[in-house]
Amino acid sequence: MKAQFGEMERELQHSTRILLLTDRPAVRAEVLELLASVDRSLTNHVTVVEEVGTAIAHAQLYFPEAILLDGALDSSDSFQVCETLRQQPTLKLLPIFMLVEAAFDRAEGFRRGMTDFLLRPLEWQEVQQRLNPLQKFKDDAGQAIAQLHQQLQNREQSLAQANESLKLLLHAVSHDLRNPVLGMQMVFQNLLNGACQNHWTEEEMIPVPRSFLERMVEGSDRHLDLMSTLIDSHSKVTRPLVLHPERVDLGTLASTALQELEPWFRKNQATVTLQVSPNLPSVKADPVQISRVLKHLAENALKHNPPGVQLQVVAYSDGDALCCVVQDDGQGISADDCDRLFRLSQRGDRAGHTFGLGLGLYLCQQIVQAHGGTIQVANVPEGGARFWFTLPHIASCTCKTAVVPGNQELSLQS
Repeated sequence: MKAQFGEMERELQHSTRILLLTDRPAVRAEVLELLASVDRSLTNHVTVVEEVGTAIAHAQLYFPEAILLDGALDSSDSFQVCETLRQQPTLKLLPIFMLVEAAFDRAEGFRRGMTDFLLRPLEWQEVQQRLNPLQKFKDDAGQAIAQLHQQLQNREQSLAQANESLKLLLHAVSHDLRNPVLGMQMVFQNLLNGACQNHWTEEEMIPVPRSFLERMVEGSDRHLDLMSTLIDSHSKVTRPLVLHPERVDLGTLASTALQELEPWFRKNQATVTLQVSPNLPSVKADPVQISRVLKHLAENALKHNPPGVQLQVVAYSDGDALCCVVQDDGQGISADDCDRLFRLSQRGDRAGHTFGLGLGLYLCQQIVQAHGGTIQVANVPEGGARFWFTLPHIASCTCKTAVVPGNQELSLQS
């Protein structure tokens, strides 16, 4: 490491500020003598080349401040060389000064409009007069870069403060808000179960309809779900999703996930069918996360459609991947929503006044992409919406016996 820094330091000490293109030793000696008479260290910043190809390669690699071009090259036409240099996109704005004899007719050069001229024999005042604007431009650029660097540091500091505030907010959500909601949920659940009747007298008891308590319990559940989703979405944005993959039978996983949602299906009078292709290969996936995706897509169809929706879940093999489709016959989704539904905190037009933050589909996308798959949405021509996602399957594994063999349907009907 120390040797590398030493090499970098030497390179900076001998960095190219001026590139001299000449094949005449007398011109080379004249330029170096002039610079040494002013400041001997300046000669360390001049690179001399004899061919135009070498000059182009060096200029593109080291970005000199200016090119001094011999106006009377022995091997080439200097004006043609200047044109060749100017044709390089990276050299178009680089100042090129042509070294010409005092008797040179500059009218021809100006007519061709190709460069500025330094008269020989060279005088430092003339050279400095040409280079001063370049130095001022360099100084101004340095100041602008320093200001931008300071602005960037200020923004990074503001971002760090904002992240710290966000951490405090999430702590409040996860602790100061979540715990009271959990406490209320326990109280409501105990009231529903009649566990509190032995702790109070009849005078202290207030009659409350059971349906009211049930709604309070459901409201507490929704609040807890929203808090969990908010915290989870922040963790996916600030750090990569951690998966615990294992060999998974997608048919079994889908069947279990739908069985867990059966109370929701009955409440919404929904008809659900699961169809799994025969001999479906296994996938290497995190069963908890993929189950979350399936559940959310099914819950999403129930939330945004009236009661009685028909939901179809299909799993099949598609080339080197498995595809899982969740399709409903409900209201469908607008074309604009199809393009933006998976964005962070994006809710569709059909969401209406449903209770949610618009983070669920974004999280589904993060989970599927972390598995190397894709997730998409489209309208069904006959009516309704179709969500589907893919997962790479394990081609060499032996598929377990599916819960739903062949094309047999598993119906969960109310």
